[in-house]
This record gives sequence, structure tokens and C-alpha cells, in this order.
Amino acid sequence: MGFEVLAGAGCPMLYGVTLKAVRRQECKSARDRVLERLGETSLPIVYTQKWKFYNDATIDYELSPAGTSPAADSFAKLQLALEHTLEKLVDHGHRILIIGEPVQASCSINRPRLLQGPLPHTPEPPCPPVTRKRQNNPPLKSTGCCRAFRRGGRRRSNCCGR
Repeated sequence: MGFEVLAGAGCPMLYGVTLKAVRRQECKSARDRVLERLGETSLPIVYTQKWKFYNDATIDYELSPAGTSPAADSFAKLQLALEHTLEKLVDHGHRILIIGEPVQASCSINRPRLLQGPLPHTPEPPCPPVTRKRQNNPPLKSTGCCRAFRRGGRRRSNCCGR
């Protein structure tokens, strides 16, 4: 099984998104090359990002509506760019897997217990629930983000955290 890595270190590969940083032009060039290459194929795509780096204060989005807040705790531009990019890529025939930073557990995890079993001991009690407000990185609002995945008026239960 072959694969191709299409990336730009620290650069979001989303239509219309540029960084507000010194590497702005470098990231824009990498983004354009990657998206052009994706347009030449319909192979599956795996997006892996540390999404919390791309808040409204760190990126520009060409299609963002007027009055979009440049606040560091807002991810409105990222949400719009993700929706637009996913819609275009799915329409082109791509299947997409999105990987991001995991949710932080509210207790320590005994990593050896995650290895394959059988385990001759009882499992540890589950971690207590954590509210979204307590998370270090607020999740993206999922309102409308599954628009590109609708089939016959139903949403897939595994898209956008639903």
C-alpha cells in the first residue's frame, strides 16, 4: 500500500486559509501545491493537525464574513474553512479522516493497561466526566459542519463528534 505525504510544517492545508505569521507566503505556496495535487486524485485523505493553533487570531480566511472576531478563543474562521474544504474534497470523491489533539482525561491513565489482553485483573474505575469548559482547547462548533456528509437527509452519526 502506497501513500503520499502532502504537507507544510505548521501550515493549515485548507482552502482560503493563510497564517498571520512570518511564514505566510511559504505556507500559502505549500497549501496551493497540496490542494492542487489533491485535485488530481480521489484517494483517501488523512488530516492530522493540532487544530487549537489555528484560532481566529492566528489565521486569515479569504471567505470569512465581515465582522469575524480576531479573538484567540474563537475558531469561527477555522470552522468555516474546514466546512468549505471538506465539502470540496468530498464532492471530488475523497474519503476523509480527521485527526486532532485528543481530549484530555481528568485522571491519570495507566498506559500498560491499554495493551492487548487478556488482563488478569479488574479494570480501573472510569475517569470522572469533564465539561467542555474545562478543556484547554475548546472544540469546534459542529453546527452545520456535517453538511457535506448528508445522505438522504440523514447525518452520519460519526461525523463532527455526533
